Amino acid sequence: PNCGASITPYKVGAHRHTPEIAQNLTRLQGRLAEVVFTPHLIPVVRGMLCTMYLRLNEDLTKQELLGVYTEFFRRKRFVRLTEVPWMQAVVGSNHCDVGLEVVGPRKVVVMSAIDNLVKGGAGQAVQNCNAMFGMPEEMGLDFPGLGV
Repeated sequence: PNCGASITPYKVGAHRHTPEIAQNLTRLQGRLAEVVFTPHLIPVVRGMLCTMYLRLNEDLTKQELLGVYTEFFRRKRFVRLTEVPWMQAVVGSNHCDVGLEVVGPRKVVVMSAIDNLVKGGAGQAVQNCNAMFGMPEEMGLDFPGLGV
């Protein structure tokens, strides 16, 4: 109700998921990651679009970076690399669409879109449960949802 026709920053600099993001980035890069995370409330029923700004340790072309992302996500059934993520393309699904753009020397913008009620909630729980019990990762998730 607070964002009927508006966009509002939420929990600026103090969002509860910031430590989790920093922990995983630190693990991946092998050194302390500094993260500033501010989500925005937007007038939609479901869906979340994220834009992240990164500084690389070395200069990479977009093709080289796409190669890194392709290799990293090649076994991730629900991650799709796309030119520009479109929130409506993931609504009702367990997919995370990811796009990236090199915007300068060692500077990258990464964008992602998920359905926060599937990939960001119940779908993530089902996917983790499947993994814990040795079932196919996509069991119960490989179907279009309601997409309201």
